[in-house]
Amino acid sequence: MSVCQLEEDKDSYHSAVSIARRAFEYVSAFKTPPVPEVYEVWYRFAEGKNLGICEQLSKLVEHESIGMSELVMLREQLIDNSLVGTSHHVSCRISEQLERIQGILQGQQEASADFSGTITKASSCLQQKELSAEDIGRYQGLVIDSNKKLQEHMIVLDSRLAESKSEIDELRIQLHESQKAITTDSLTEVGNRRYFDLIVAGAQRSETREDATYLFLIDIDNFKLLNDQFGHAAGDEVLKFVATTLVQKTGGSKVARYGGDEFAVVASFKEPGLANELAMELCSFFCDNQFVLKRSGCTLGKLTISVGVAMLRSDEDTNTWIERSDKLLYAAKNGGRNRCMVERKFAQLANESANE
Repeated sequence: MSVCQLEEDKDSYHSAVSIARRAFEYVSAFKTPPVPEVYEVWYRFAEGKNLGICEQLSKLVEHESIGMSELVMLREQLIDNSLVGTSHHVSCRISEQLERIQGILQGQQEASADFSGTITKASSCLQQKELSAEDIGRYQGLVIDSNKKLQEHMIVLDSRLAESKSEIDELRIQLHESQKAITTDSLTEVGNRRYFDLIVAGAQRSETREDATYLFLIDIDNFKLLNDQFGHAAGDEVLKFVATTLVQKTGGSKVARYGGDEFAVVASFKEPGLANELAMELCSFFCDNQFVLKRSGCTLGKLTISVGVAMLRSDEDTNTWIERSDKLLYAAKNGGRNRCMVERKFAQLANESANE
């Protein structure tokens, strides 16, 4: 080993130790359990190379709203590749089955070609003028034997194709389940950050702009205080309730857990005023209802949310769309919480629609 290599290894060692120390400092500062999956998230954050971890965890650090569930969620969404590996494995098995079917069909083509050749040869020979009964019988036997072989091959073909079809059907179900798991938040069972990235990218690429598309960013007000007072189990129950409510109230729109106690909804409407009505309806619903914990029966009181809504513009990318929604969300929180904020252009369109 060269001196340069030794120096590089030494530098890598010291760098890793430094990152590890910072990771344990975060573990201690936020009193999160020092279990491997939690430590790994803090290590990636201290390392600074995983941009998704840095972006999401920075927000949680800023608001001091960090618990075991948030860290595990980030690991599942942005670090854990086991589900991706499962999906890839299933895809490879499907490809193998398709190759097998291709081989089966090729064998059938060859068997059909042999039978066709036998028929052609026998037909040509039978057209000769001077043929004995023995010759005719021999050619008939060739055709019969060839047809028998073809029928036997067809039986084997049907059996193998049925096996492959059954295998592919099962693998397709496994693939669908693994892909769904990759894009589903394990706690709330709505979409996760990967799913969010997919739906906003899909909205931006969509060629049909007959309906306007809106991004709702929704944050649970004072969620950290709720966690501190009632515990993380209660916080998890609140997150599940909010997720379920958003799915029910948004009429089949796409819902995702954006990060921590923040959710996102991508919805399309023909009239701009309908997006504003939905945002106000969501705020009113949570504010007007008392939340009672299922396990203990303890009343937490009224939950409130803050909502930022931005309409997708035809000339922008997903980053600017998200940034505008995020700014509107923070404007709602800074304005006193329990309210929705929409961009001026959207609000103006809503007013014009209402006045028509």
